[in-house]
Amino acid sequence: MISQTIYTPFKRDDWRPSKPSGHLRLIYSQFMNFMVRKELNYARSTQQLLKKQAAVSDRIDYVVLAIFTEGWLELISHPSESKSSIQKMDNAISILNILDRQQDFKHFVHLKEQIIQNDGKVQPDIWI
Repeated sequence: MISQTIYTPFKRDDWRPSKPSGHLRLIYSQFMNFMVRKELNYARSTQQLLKKQAAVSDRIDYVVLAIFTEGWLELISHPSESKSSIQKMDNAISILNILDRQQDFKHFVHLKEQIIQNDGKVQPDIWI
């Protein structure tokens, strides 16, 4: 019998097996692509799917990405509400720091800086 293991979407030295993470990586990759191309309606739909998955999953990865992507989408969609949008991204980053997931923490700090400094324009970082 062949066992199939899918890994978390985060760049890690100590990858941990997880059943839903292949799906998570696909959703996050699509969200990032839509944001890079400024296709906000598609990004919004993808982010809603991520939030639904976070609600039913026992994985913190879904929750962190749902919070971060919600802040990112709001920052681009409603620049006048940038303070609360950035706060959502910071909340997701803080969770990673509290969980001592330093590589993930550094990645999302860097991504947030790119988003803020370049009006949402980032280089796609697809981990599939």
